[in-house]
Amino acid sequence: MVGEEGIICSEALAVSAICLYNFRFIHCIRLYNNILCWQFTIMALHVAPVVSLRCLGLGPAAELRCTVCWVLLSWGCRAFQPSVFSLAMVLLEIASYLSDLNKDLLAALFLLQLVIAFGAWAGMLLASCFSSFSFVPFDRHLHKGLRHMCISAAARRCFLHEFISHFVVQMLFADILRRRLGYLPDLWTAICGAVPIQAVYAALVFITAVLIPPHGLPYNLGQIPKLLRVPVSHWLPRPLVGDGAVTRVNTKFLPWWARAAFDQDWRMSRQNACCMTIP
Repeated sequence: MVGEEGIICSEALAVSAICLYNFRFIHCIRLYNNILCWQFTIMALHVAPVVSLRCLGLGPAAELRCTVCWVLLSWGCRAFQPSVFSLAMVLLEIASYLSDLNKDLLAALFLLQLVIAFGAWAGMLLASCFSSFSFVPFDRHLHKGLRHMCISAAARRCFLHEFISHFVVQMLFADILRRRLGYLPDLWTAICGAVPIQAVYAALVFITAVLIPPHGLPYNLGQIPKLLRVPVSHWLPRPLVGDGAVTRVNTKFLPWWARAAFDQDWRMSRQNACCMTIP
C-alpha cells in the first residue's frame, strides 16, 4: 500500500505539473504582461507548488535547492518576463518559501482552495446565463447550451482546461494541506486566516491599478475612477510596466478552443446585423 508520504508526493507532483501547464498557457495569452495575471486564482497557482514542496518533509538544504529550481523554472515558463506583474510572482513564490507554515496559515490556504474552485464554477455558471457578460471563454460555450457542449470539440477542450485548472489542482492542493495538518481545519480558524490574505491581495491590486494606466481591475470590475488615479508609469522603464493595468484579455492570443466561442458570437452578431439591413 502507498503510505501517507507517497500520496503527498504524488499529489505534489500532479499539482506542480498542472501549475506548469497553466504558467505556459497564461504566458502564451500574454497575461503576465499586465494586471490580469494578478487574479487570485493565478496567484494561488504560484503558491501551491512551493507550499506542496515544503509539505514533503525534505531537509532544509534540499528544500532550498528545490525551491530555487522551481522559482527559476516557473519564471522560465514565462520566458523570464520582466514586467512588475511577472516579477511579483517571483516574490510570491519566495514568500511562500520563507513563510511559517503554521496551522492557521495551512487552514486558511485549505479554505481558499475550496473558495477558488467552487467560486470559479459558480461564476462561470452565472455568466453563462447572460449573452454579453463573460468571465472566461468557457462560460460562452456554456451559454450555447448542453447540445453545443456535447458536439463542439472546442467546448470539450475548454471544459477540460477549466476542470483541471479550477477544480482538480485546488482539490489536490487542499488534500495535501489536510494531510499535513492531520485533520480537517476548523472553519472559524480558516476564515480568520483567509480574510487578512484576501485583504492584502485586494489592497495590492487596487494600489497597482491606481498607479499604472490604464487603471483597470481584474474580474471585469472596470477602471479606477479618474479622481483616484495617480499614474507613475512615465517614471518606470517600459518593460517593467508591460501592458499595464488593462481590463480585458486580448482575444487574438487565445488558443482556438478558447477563441471559438467568441468568434461564433461575433459571426452571429454580424449575420444578425446583415439581416437587419436587408429590406
